[in-house]
Amino acid sequence: GMKDGNKDIRVLAPAFTRMHPTYTWDQDYLRLYLANHAGRFFDVMNIHHYGAVKNYKLLYETVRQQLDDVGLTDIPCWSSESGTMAFDVDEKSYIDQTMQRQQATFLSQMYPSGLAAGEERMFWYVATTWITPSGKWHSLLSYLPDAKNVRKPNKQGLALPALCALSNTAHMLADGRYLGQIQGLHSDVRAELFDRGNQTVCLAIWNQSETASPVEVTLPVAGSAVKDWRDYLGSPVTVPAKSSLVFPVAEQTQYIVLPRQLALDALALTPAKPTTKPSQATHAQSRQVARLVFPAKLIDEKALAYRMDPSQANVAALEVYNLDDTPFTGKIQFQSNSNWLIEPHQADVQIPAMSRASIDVTIQAKNTTNRLSNPVVFDLLDTHGQVADHVVLNLCIDMSKKEAEQTQTIPIDDLSRWQPNTASIGQTQIKRTEAGTIGFEIKANANSVKHVWAFPTISFDRPMDMSAFNAIQFEMKSDTPNIGPIRVHLVEEDQTIYSNTKGTLAQTDWQKVTVFFDKMVVVERKTDMDNGFMDVDKIVAIRFGSRFKHKQVQLQIRNVQLVNLPE
Repeated sequence: GMKDGNKDIRVLAPAFTRMHPTYTWDQDYLRLYLANHAGRFFDVMNIHHYGAVKNYKLLYETVRQQLDDVGLTDIPCWSSESGTMAFDVDEKSYIDQTMQRQQATFLSQMYPSGLAAGEERMFWYVATTWITPSGKWHSLLSYLPDAKNVRKPNKQGLALPALCALSNTAHMLADGRYLGQIQGLHSDVRAELFDRGNQTVCLAIWNQSETASPVEVTLPVAGSAVKDWRDYLGSPVTVPAKSSLVFPVAEQTQYIVLPRQLALDALALTPAKPTTKPSQATHAQSRQVARLVFPAKLIDEKALAYRMDPSQANVAALEVYNLDDTPFTGKIQFQSNSNWLIEPHQADVQIPAMSRASIDVTIQAKNTTNRLSNPVVFDLLDTHGQVADHVVLNLCIDMSKKEAEQTQTIPIDDLSRWQPNTASIGQTQIKRTEAGTIGFEIKANANSVKHVWAFPTISFDRPMDMSAFNAIQFEMKSDTPNIGPIRVHLVEEDQTIYSNTKGTLAQTDWQKVTVFFDKMVVVERKTDMDNGFMDVDKIVAIRFGSRFKHKQVQLQIRNVQLVNLPE
């Protein structure tokens, strides 16, 4: 362990070998290589271009896009003002145990999947946890994609279960050489075998079906032969004392350590292929990187995105780099996109080995909302029309060229539009204290020993379009200083809820509060169809509130407006 002031830091797991061999790339290309490519091994991580990046306002949007790109819409994340992706394990109202388990499950599957795929672009990382003097647990994952080119490691916090899952997987498969996949166990079960180099092998096994209901499998190995058996968090699993191992397999990865020769003799193994060609590539094996080249410099260094003029077609050259040692012949095809019109939709392409090809394209914004990042995806199709690879580029609207109304007042006087939305251990009274001002009186029940959460909610008859603005602004005051922190929730039409991550403590004098949309993150999702971005044109309700430590508080708000402000 290491000591850092009052923090007790425990280093859980250093790991990983290297990225793809380093090339002499210019800054923009290296940045896009990292943004489009390197982050795909662990999609919950975010890669920024090298150098000191102090503005992390798009950290959440980038990570959210990467997660949605592979269908992981249930992984929760948000960014803090310091630039750290934060998961506060004590904030049960913002990240529940189910979400923590989903995050840990994903990491426990992603690691062995990447090793099995022969992924070369791995990362050095150090996972740490610490306890603050107040007794609160925190966790952080630091990683360095390439020490020669990335001068500062990026940081992302993970909920403690995910950290344990990642650490445990790295430990169980440390220095492991992939041997192949175990066949014949169950159609829904994936079982990968790794040689640990000490006459033992480790079997990583999980249920990969969409429903992921536990299924029973049988391993023709005696329980007495098992050297170690751990669950996805590293806890020991009781070994059945039978001639054959019969056990349930759920979506959480399990790790079973067996003698090497016994496992190879007893298990039906499909050996690992020595190499994987681009035409057989999976999502974790991308070998192409792309960038757009404009007549003028239109790269948004803060957003890791290309700024698009919403009023006209943007002309650019799409450069696609082939990092493989064999030529690529096929087509480029842009996936249909509700935000961007890209021409040509499809084009033939030939890319020599370790070289690049350039195609002229025009990009027109169809949806001119002020979302900071709208991804566009193009596929590389081989000569058989099969998807060999795909690359994601981030595009955003150039707000400096977008004419928009500066402010819009949201009327809050109508009490019939308000609902208390309070925990069962308390109650909220809503009243109009004066014209344009709404007051909330929040009380905890007399016998309650817990803090009361309350988020009084104002609803709208039809979805409100806030896409012409970049923030919501209001004034507030309370009868007691430093209550809160008060947070704002925006509720989408499908009941997905977004919140600002850093609330504001209410004071006894009126104070103005501004919440930028790009700093709001998802905290509750009612449907699996969410696109990962806040639909600012489909807001049906606004909530103001917090978890209050006092038995009784009074809070007032007024002058609720939508605004366009510089950040």
